[in-house]
Parts: sequence; C-alpha cells; structure tokens
Amino acid sequence: MNAKLIISTLLFVMMASRATYADGSRYANSEFGFTVGVPSGAPTCRSQAPEHDGGLSIFLDSGPDGCEALQSRPFIGVYASYNAMLAPSAEGVLKFASGRPAGKRGTEPGQLEIAGRNSAVFRWDRDDGWIDIRVVAQGGRWPSEGMESDKEVRYVNYTVMLHTTKARLDEDVARLRAVLCDVRISQPE
Repeated sequence: MNAKLIISTLLFVMMASRATYADGSRYANSEFGFTVGVPSGAPTCRSQAPEHDGGLSIFLDSGPDGCEALQSRPFIGVYASYNAMLAPSAEGVLKFASGRPAGKRGTEPGQLEIAGRNSAVFRWDRDDGWIDIRVVAQGGRWPSEGMESDKEVRYVNYTVMLHTTKARLDEDVARLRAVLCDVRISQPE
C-alpha cells in the first residue's frame, strides 16, 4: 500500500469509529432500531417521502447527494427490512437474496461482522466490474407459527453493503470495517 492510501484509510477509520462525527451527524432509523454515523460532508442516498425508510447509502467518492447514480458509484449502504421470508439465520437471509447481476461468488474478506452480532458475509464479483460485499445480521424476535414453542425467528434483517471496484477494494474494505464497528442496533439478537 502506498503512504497516501494508508493515511486516508486511517483517517476514515478514526472518523467512522467515533460515536458521532465532527458535525454531529448520525442517521437514526427508529422503525428498525439502528443508527450509524455519517462522516461530515459525505454525500448520501436517502429515501424520500413517501418511500419507506429502510436505511441509507454513504458514497465513497466526491459526487453529489442523491440516488440517481447509485449503481455507478462506490458506496456503503446500511439497511434494514422485515424478515418477511422468515429466514432463520443471517446465512439464510443471504441464501434468499435475489437480483444478483451476472457474475460469480468471490472470496470474502475475513473478520467482517456487524458489531456485537452474529453475522454472515457474501461477496459477489459482478461481470460489469463492480464488487458487492454484504454483511447480514438479524434482530428482534417473534414466535413463529408452526414452529416448536422454544424456537423463534428474528423479525428484522440488517444489511451493511459495500459496492466498489477491484481498484478500490482494499481501501473501501477498511472503510466498511469502520462502518460495521459503528452501526448500533437496539433490537435484541
């Protein structure tokens, strides 16, 4: 790694690991019970009313705010959704994930997890040159009908996703690690 990459990665990690950022910006989603810091000045893609607010994407480049070019820019997304498919585990959520563009499964970087949660990781190397890495955890519980009384299914799926290129991968995985450490989920595991 060159010195500039090391310094910029360290600065991002230090910035993203704080509970709040220089401008005090922290995204909070009360419906799904999670928060994450947003670095000062970072462009984002957020849901706009009347869309359902399932999370946000933090761009890793210097382009504008907005969701128009989401798939053509590097970003880290922090999202949540109800476990409508009743996946029994984070690994199960990844099995149900659909809509993958053409590509192949890649080797996941080690030690990726949402802070304090049992997490599953999946990497997809897309044919269009982009790499998607998803880290999934679950929270909240409701008893499931038709299951033994001592078994429960979690009702919220949490996903932290990195969308990047091979040239940016090392630097952006370091950023992903910082965001994963900063996500706070209030739902019990």
